[in-house]
Amino acid sequence: MSSIMYNLERPILSEDEGSQIMSVCVEFTYYGAHKGYRDSLGCPEEPDEEAHVEVDSISIKDGTEVEVTETEMDDIVEACLKQVEKDL
Repeated sequence: MSSIMYNLERPILSEDEGSQIMSVCVEFTYYGAHKGYRDSLGCPEEPDEEAHVEVDSISIKDGTEVEVTETEMDDIVEACLKQVEKDL
């Protein structure tokens, strides 16, 4: 399992519009790309799998879990993949 710090930008629901930056810790598991099973002639029997990450938890400094939107989750997964690529 790996982790990164990620900054979420959340709107502040008040009279003066703006946003708040919330730093969260994202723990994730990375699964590398691999080819599916091939028969003796090299023909694919199973599809290839791309590299991907599974986000295990998103929390703030005190350990409180944070819920994110689908769009935020997509951005977080992309950031995790970029971090892994940078580390390789």
